[in-house]
Amino acid sequence: MRTKFLFGAPIVQSALLLAHWFLWHTWDRLVAPTSLGVKLTLVILAFSFFSVAALSFRYHSTLIRILYLFATLWLGLLNFIFWAAVVAWILHYAFLLAHLTQYDSLMAKTLLAFAFLITISGIINARVIRIRRHTIKLPNRPASWHGRRIALVTDAHLGALNGVNFSRRVVKMLTRLHPDLILIAGDLFDGNGIDPMRAMEPWKQLHPPFGICFATGNHEEFGDRTPFLSALHAAGIRILDPNNVPYLQRTTDSEFISSALVNLDGLQIAGIGFHDSTHPTRLRATLDGIQLDPNLPSILLNHVPNQLAIVERAGFSLMVSGHTHGGQIFPFTWFTRRIFGSFTKGHSRFGSLQTLTSLGVGSWGPPMRIGTRSEILMIHLS
Repeated sequence: MRTKFLFGAPIVQSALLLAHWFLWHTWDRLVAPTSLGVKLTLVILAFSFFSVAALSFRYHSTLIRILYLFATLWLGLLNFIFWAAVVAWILHYAFLLAHLTQYDSLMAKTLLAFAFLITISGIINARVIRIRRHTIKLPNRPASWHGRRIALVTDAHLGALNGVNFSRRVVKMLTRLHPDLILIAGDLFDGNGIDPMRAMEPWKQLHPPFGICFATGNHEEFGDRTPFLSALHAAGIRILDPNNVPYLQRTTDSEFISSALVNLDGLQIAGIGFHDSTHPTRLRATLDGIQLDPNLPSILLNHVPNQLAIVERAGFSLMVSGHTHGGQIFPFTWFTRRIFGSFTKGHSRFGSLQTLTSLGVGSWGPPMRIGTRSEILMIHLS
């Protein structure tokens, strides 16, 4: 994971530099010549996100949280200003043909104001958490599970932005929903900027009849995942992962069939960590080792909605995932749809396998959503 970051970060940073240069060039040509101070400010802003993100891995102070918030807000605003600048140049050439270039400045300023308004609406939208309900029919469902409800939570990204207060807010919503079981399909943590033990304190108040099950996402595995798993274990949450032997529940939990599989009154819940889910051969071997009972329904917690053929072959009834955020912010919503297709969000099918993908309850990077929404999914078993 760190190797991918070391290769990817310079590419993204170079793109950010080009985007900031484009903004400067647009303003300088279409509005008014920019001062040296503006140029230096744009250079600082171009390096702000990765610089503050690196600091947040090491320091958890209020100052770092404020700087991180500012850097991510700018990153989100930059997206819309960039596209506003693209439109500005298209209109500039249209005005040029019509001999109306005197309107260039007014047009550019109007587009900039529009970008600000979209950003503000995206910030507000991201903080509104919706409850989205799905009725799912599982084959061989035990009579005891008829009408029971399962809450699916993914991508809270508890860290420098979504702190303890956000964690407490999610817990309050779950408490009001009264689910029989809670599933957390990864990226509960953002990988930095928060004390995991403190972040999980509110979760100790949750006592659904069949408990809480968790499987790791990519953000828990950016570095050492031990602090996150220890905090989850201390909160009484089942960690479903073939490699979670140190965190088996209190050693007396008879519901555990293995470190990756638990039987809850005839409903099998299994989990796989992000690392094991990324390579087809490793995933196939891991799922074969879980040894499902084919006569009972089964749910797999797999953070990313991919490798569907392998999961179907393993005999799972339903796979629950997150990760995609639906793209979170336009136009990345288009790109995500191209990658994951119909499995980007909601309920879908792949042969005999049913899938359910959440857009996530939190956000990553810019704390905003345009074209998507924050959500908790409620699964009603029929």
